[in-house]
Amino acid sequence: MKTIKRGRGEILLERRPTKDFNLSNYGPCPYCLLWVAKALLKKHHKSCVGRDTGQNETIGTLVTHSDSISGRIQPIASERLIKETFSIMNKDEIGKVAQSDTFIIQLGNQWMEKNIGNKLKRGVYTSQIMRLCGRFLLNMRKLKPLKDHADLEKDAMWDYLKPMHFEYLVQAALLTCSPKLDKEENLSAPSNALKLGHDLKRMCNGKIGLAIIHDDKKSREQAADVLQLMQVYWVTRITKAVRVMLVARRDDVDKRLPDPEDIRDINRSLNAKIEALDLQHGRSNYRHVAQVLQAKLVLYNRRRSEELQAITLRDYSRRSRGVAGKLLVRNCTAFEKKLLENQEVMSIRGKHGRRVPVLIPKEVQPGLAYLTDTGVRTAAGIGESNPYLFASKKESIVWAYDSLNKAGEEASLKAPELITSTNLRKYMATMTQVLDLKSNEFEWVLNHLGHTMDVHKLHYRATSDILERTQNAKLLMLQYQGRIGEFQNQSLEEIQFEDVVQEDTEETDPDEGQVDTEEDSYLEEALDESQTFFSELEGKSRNPKASETGNNWSADEEEEIKALFKKFFDLKKRPTPADCLKAKKRSKRENGFIMKERRMY
Repeated sequence: MKTIKRGRGEILLERRPTKDFNLSNYGPCPYCLLWVAKALLKKHHKSCVGRDTGQNETIGTLVTHSDSISGRIQPIASERLIKETFSIMNKDEIGKVAQSDTFIIQLGNQWMEKNIGNKLKRGVYTSQIMRLCGRFLLNMRKLKPLKDHADLEKDAMWDYLKPMHFEYLVQAALLTCSPKLDKEENLSAPSNALKLGHDLKRMCNGKIGLAIIHDDKKSREQAADVLQLMQVYWVTRITKAVRVMLVARRDDVDKRLPDPEDIRDINRSLNAKIEALDLQHGRSNYRHVAQVLQAKLVLYNRRRSEELQAITLRDYSRRSRGVAGKLLVRNCTAFEKKLLENQEVMSIRGKHGRRVPVLIPKEVQPGLAYLTDTGVRTAAGIGESNPYLFASKKESIVWAYDSLNKAGEEASLKAPELITSTNLRKYMATMTQVLDLKSNEFEWVLNHLGHTMDVHKLHYRATSDILERTQNAKLLMLQYQGRIGEFQNQSLEEIQFEDVVQEDTEETDPDEGQVDTEEDSYLEEALDESQTFFSELEGKSRNPKASETGNNWSADEEEEIKALFKKFFDLKKRPTPADCLKAKKRSKRENGFIMKERRMY
């Protein structure tokens, strides 16, 4: 290690390189401390004399341990950051920069703490942020090499967080969004600029903190000035343009929802696979069972993929089974009691730590029992310390996105690319508009999906084309005709086709001279009958023949009409033809006076 610090001397290697020697490509074995090429560490580990029997590490873990021993990873890095982030990060130029710069490491520690509750993904999230900042630092070195350092690798983020370099900070942020940047309108990843803006502020605050600790007034003022410049110029130079670009691209995204027939077909396909599952053999069958059940639960529950794949054995063991709460069950319908008997429910961690439910239908329960069996997991090579229900080898998991994608491809769907967990959630949120849900029922839907009303309306619920072409079309037609005032205190569902087009059809007949269809004759007959009801009741019959014969309504008939159309008399509203036919059928069914008269035949 002293030789490395001095920068000169000899390093004893396991094998002498045949090409040019680069010290950064070599490191000590974590167990025997023999210097080996990093690319060969995994091969060396299998025969290493210092390795414990049965101990097996991934190449990423070995390289991370090697870099820690050789001092390439700063001491500021936490153990959790080294274990969960550095071990999975790509060992390219960007990864080396991210793992060697003090400020980027400090930022990584902050992100690990920020996502402390998400054990499954926090290492991945932190790696993405650190690599983004590493790419940004490399671009800064290209745009503005510092005169103080002949070696570009010594140009640290600390040196660039100064007011004099602000213009280069802006250019480097744009360059990080698109390596082949010609115009600002051509950013390939505009959201990266927004992320960099937040992370640069965090690093400036980190510089201020370190400057205060070391009583470095100049560095503290420089970092504070950069924050002030970002507050003044970053919004106009970066944020505004990026947000406009993101909104424009969002409009270009395919917003189609899954076809109902595709949802039906993939559900039938999964049910057939579940019935054919082999729950006897462990190692060769375990992953297939996990993928089928995972896809089924995502489809059935409309859960986010990342939520379902993170279900732990502890969550599963605490599931609710059988019937609980006899007082509540007593008021359930037969259908609801059947659902209680055939379904289990477990509570899992959702987004932002919120607990969300997962329903387990009866056909899935044997398969989940198979996946949690200790003997089966051992035979399938699942580590004892793996806490996840849908486990893969060692500490990994089966990814729900891949499971759902595979199920869609095998089901021969019209548009399998639309079968995603997000689209399924949007489909459910959109279809709830068709149902007349009460406020408490809608709250149940939101609690199941695991988001708030604002998120539901803004990000998930799309306007149904059926509602647009029916309910909203009624409102537009009434406005066009100037007849809104005629339908006061009525809902859109109460307004029918005949109400909107009736007056137009009385004035003009666009199909005059053509043979009436059965539906047209039906509506015309019903309309004539409804007009006859009220004209004769008011003594102002429009039918001359009826008035000449003196065939007036009897007292019993008038009372029956008042009873049948009481709602319309109270509202002073003319009944529709459909309402008249309903009254006719009701009178006939109840053997009323109206149906005894020949005028109704």
